[in-house]
Amino acid sequence: MKKKLLSIVVAAGVILSGGEFAQASVGDNIIKTGNKYLGTPYKYGSTFGNTRTFDCSSFTSYVFAQNGITIPRTSVGQASAGVAVSKANLQKGDLIFYDTDFDGRVNHAGIYAGNGKMLNAQSNGVAYTDAFSKYYWGARYVKGRRVINQKATSSAAKKPVASKPAISSSKTKTHKVQKGDTLWGLSKKYKTSVAAIQKLNKLKSTSIKVGQVLKVR
Repeated sequence: MKKKLLSIVVAAGVILSGGEFAQASVGDNIIKTGNKYLGTPYKYGSTFGNTRTFDCSSFTSYVFAQNGITIPRTSVGQASAGVAVSKANLQKGDLIFYDTDFDGRVNHAGIYAGNGKMLNAQSNGVAYTDAFSKYYWGARYVKGRRVINQKATSSAAKKPVASKPAISSSKTKTHKVQKGDTLWGLSKKYKTSVAAIQKLNKLKSTSIKVGQVLKVR
């Protein structure tokens, strides 16, 4: 089976490293998650975790969070996350950024979907578009960033194994919500992700209340 796969890859004239295969695997999962929200209406300033509407960066941050990758909420913040990747080396799952009003600042973020396409939340809702169209996006393109880190790719590269039992309660840490706490802040404090905290506590949104006790690990 391995020889057959190698033959196919070589025949296509492409040889990928283990890390590149892993990047592709995680990238595929990110695109699959984003596809669930195709057609969702656009609303500027939509809050993180709200899936009824999205703006460009609430969409990207939410989709990545659902795949265990925490990135900043805003397009400006996301444009500094991860590592730079050239336009020629973009891979599925990379973030791509634009300056739509030519004021020198990033103001739009999307997810590179491969084959020159971008999956993003734009004025007509979540949709695919030509990432480098000469009539619009091409002239406004700024840069690409890769936030699928080594930890994520290493995990994707491993052979799937049976699910492990949940961590025993004796080893689970808890946090009592204080005034000013947010899931974003707690994910940073406890070195986890917003999605992980939501799953651990069966939260359907990012809203938390003062005095609420949350499992954080």
